[in-house]
Amino acid sequence: MKIALWLGGLFVALLWTGGAWATASLIDWGAALIASGEAVGLGRAVADWPLPPWIGLWADAALIEMLRDAAVWTLEALQATSPVAGGVIGWLVPVVWVVWGLGMAVILALTGGLHWLVSRRGPGAAR
Repeated sequence: MKIALWLGGLFVALLWTGGAWATASLIDWGAALIASGEAVGLGRAVADWPLPPWIGLWADAALIEMLRDAAVWTLEALQATSPVAGGVIGWLVPVVWVVWGLGMAVILALTGGLHWLVSRRGPGAAR
């Protein structure tokens, strides 16, 4: 039981680490995209794609168009403030890794606490 518990904790820790790595990588990629000026062009290209017909089953087409326009506007605003945004985005990657560390501490504490509880209820435990 204890081995399964620690393997489960390891699995959750690996998922948590992969998510933090992916988030940090996306932040770096987005910062580079905004700094180079390609973000607005990419946003406009994505906004020009036609909507697939099945989207109408899940969301209103007018809402999707509004979200597209908002995304292009946001990218244009970020492009105008790219020097400031670059400094702010530079702080996001360390924040991601600090949150990752706190999450790992919680995962380790939960796994350790569950290990202790299983140990108390195991054979030979004082009743």
